[in-house]
Amino acid sequence: MKHAWYNSGMTISRQRLFITAFNIATILLMVGYVIEFLTRNRFNVPNAVSEVFLLVLVFYAGDKELHRWHHKNGGSDRRGELFVLVWVVLGITMYILESMGGGVLGFTVPHDLGMVVWSVIIIFVITEYLKLEFHKKR
Repeated sequence: MKHAWYNSGMTISRQRLFITAFNIATILLMVGYVIEFLTRNRFNVPNAVSEVFLLVLVFYAGDKELHRWHHKNGGSDRRGELFVLVWVVLGITMYILESMGGGVLGFTVPHDLGMVVWSVIIIFVITEYLKLEFHKKR
């Protein structure tokens, strides 16, 4: 179902709008983690922000898989590898910097970053498995 956005004169699907909003939220959370790291934890991303982010990610992944199985199509061509890769690189970079003397300088990995990175990886692995199962059944 398409929704008209009269201010811009273009039509955007609800899914495209959701994906855009989620991408913006992802970037903001990543920036928040970078700020938390660079300010030596003087600024902290609240736990609730990470939790809500993961809930929305699980909702999106689940909705995408239900749509794939319900409508009997392969789904979209969007790939999650880049999304996962960016999270993993961010996490590894911060852990390496902390272990290479960041602790002496006061840099510590943000408190929820590990949980978010592992959750993103797990959700990706589960959805890739479900995608393979879907294609086997076709």
